[in-house]
Amino acid sequence: MFRWILNRFVFSTFLGNFLSYCVGKIMLIPIPKLMRSGCFKLFSKLFGIQWREAELSLSDYKSFNDFFTRQLRSELRPISSAPIVYPCDGTITISGLLHENIALQAKSIHYQVSDLIPGCSLKSGSYTTIYLSPKDCHHVFSPISGSVSSIQLIPGHLFPVREPYLSTHTTLYTHNERLVFTVSDADSSPFYIVMVGAMNVGSMSTPLTRLIRSNRWGELAKNIPFSPPVSIQKGDLLGTFHLGSTVVLISSTPVLQNWLSGPCIIGSSPID
Repeated sequence: MFRWILNRFVFSTFLGNFLSYCVGKIMLIPIPKLMRSGCFKLFSKLFGIQWREAELSLSDYKSFNDFFTRQLRSELRPISSAPIVYPCDGTITISGLLHENIALQAKSIHYQVSDLIPGCSLKSGSYTTIYLSPKDCHHVFSPISGSVSSIQLIPGHLFPVREPYLSTHTTLYTHNERLVFTVSDADSSPFYIVMVGAMNVGSMSTPLTRLIRSNRWGELAKNIPFSPPVSIQKGDLLGTFHLGSTVVLISSTPVLQNWLSGPCIIGSSPID
C-alpha cells in the first residue's frame, strides 16, 4: 500500500523530482571542518563506503555532495589495455543481445531502445546495465576510445532504480530522467552511454558542456551536438551522479552480450 502511494502520488508527479531537488540542496550545505571526518566515517560505515580510497583527506570535503562525488586515488583504478572497460564502479544487473530494438530491464520486462534513446533505431547489437549503489564511486567514464558526437538530456521522473521497482514498473528506465552520450569508436560504430537518474539522484552533470542542467523545473529535452566531435580516451570522465544510480550501455555490436552479472570496477575489462 505504501509503495502504491509513493508510485501514484510521489514518483509519478513533480513531487518526486522536487524532493530529490531538496535533498540535493541539503547535500550542498557546508559541514564545519572539525565535524567532517566523523560525519563521513559514520556515513561510510552505514553504507559500506571505502573512504580510504578517496583522493583527498576527509576533512577536505566541504559537504556531503563533495564526499559523494569524490575522486578516487588514481593507483586504485588503473585502466586496462583491453579495447573496452567498465565505465563505473557498480553491479551488472543484466546484459544481452538486442532483438528488433528491444532490451531487457529485468526478467520478462522489456523496453524499446528508441524509447530510452530518442532517435536510436538499432535493430541489433548488445546492452549492459550497471547499478551504482551509495557505496560506489559516482563518476562515469568512457568505456572506449573514440569521439563524442552529442549529448542528450531527456527530462523525466525519478523512480528508484532498484528492486522491487525494476520488476514492477515496466517503463522505469524510459520514463526516468537521462543523460545520453553518443560515442563513435575507431570503426565509427555507434556506442551509447546512458546515465539514468533516480530518486535522490536528480542531479547529473558532465564536464563536456555547461548547457546541461538535470532535475530543473521546466527544463526541456535538448540535444547538444559537437562539431567537430570531441575526442575522448578510454577512462576519460563523461559525467557524475550526485548520488548513485544506473548506467545503461548500448552497442551496435555484440561486444556487451557476455558481460556477466556481478560487481565491476572502473577501468577493468570484462573481457580480460
